[in-house]
Amino acid sequence: MIEEQGLRDGLQGENLLIPTARKLELIDAIADAGLKRIQVTSFVSPKMVRQMADAEDVCRGLDFGRDVLYSGLVLNARGLERAAATGLRHVEASVSVSDTHSRKNANASLPEARQQIGKMIKAGKQHGLMIRGGLQCVFGCRFEGRIDPDVVLDMIKEQLDLGIDEVALADSTGMANPISIQEISGKVMALAEDKPVFLHLHDTEGKGLA
Repeated sequence: MIEEQGLRDGLQGENLLIPTARKLELIDAIADAGLKRIQVTSFVSPKMVRQMADAEDVCRGLDFGRDVLYSGLVLNARGLERAAATGLRHVEASVSVSDTHSRKNANASLPEARQQIGKMIKAGKQHGLMIRGGLQCVFGCRFEGRIDPDVVLDMIKEQLDLGIDEVALADSTGMANPISIQEISGKVMALAEDKPVFLHLHDTEGKGLA
């Protein structure tokens, strides 16, 4: 199963602001190509990520009549409420497993991030959303180096116990290798049982394809 995330992860780092209408054209083109899942935006602070300031406008322009599951990324409870108000049926609620990365990326310590994702999942369920629980820096952190797999598994178990529908493991800094992916993903898949486990990989060190 493939989910296209270029509209979010691909555009968020671009300095040139892409007009909402152009984003919607790209979404339609991706759907026309046959992809059934598209992450269309992220509900983050417009001051922090200007490219995503039109999140609500993008969602208002979506063709919800198509056989496509549109999704949005949320990093806190405020973002979850914004996403729910747009009519999206699916969100990815994501936090980092690295304390330093979490503080720099989301202004929250690791314990605070764990509390936040619990609130996001509970609120998402109240709104009737499908929720993919996500962890960032699963396979390594540029600030902290190796991440303890036991922390990853403990956080995944917490999210599963709260009722997430899917799991996502992100190699946010591109430090993963085939061995670390096999080691951690296998254990997560055993925990998740019949729930889908997604991998979000980066090619920072040229190991993405491997």
